[in-house]
Amino acid sequence: FSLILGICFGSATLYTAFTLHFVKTDDGFLIVPKRNAGLHDTYVDVREWTVVEWSAHPDLVYTLVDKGFEKYVRKPVARDILRRLFPKLYDSVMKDESRRF
Repeated sequence: FSLILGICFGSATLYTAFTLHFVKTDDGFLIVPKRNAGLHDTYVDVREWTVVEWSAHPDLVYTLVDKGFEKYVRKPVARDILRRLFPKLYDSVMKDESRRF
């Protein structure tokens, strides 16, 4: 019995890993379906991602935008661009956490 239960649990876990993204954001977790099945980007913590990280994960970006979660892509990208173009302004704005965008 435990062998069958183990096989069922393992299969369900593997299926979940192949078909869903678990995304850690500033607001908590998002669970969104993957565009293409695979073990890539099963769990991602996007809270501090820059433009470079986002550009390396186009399927995740597509899925988040397609499912209506574009704010999690747009906000960090805008923050990173501001940080790169205007580092002094970025530092002064980010000192006050309540004004963090």
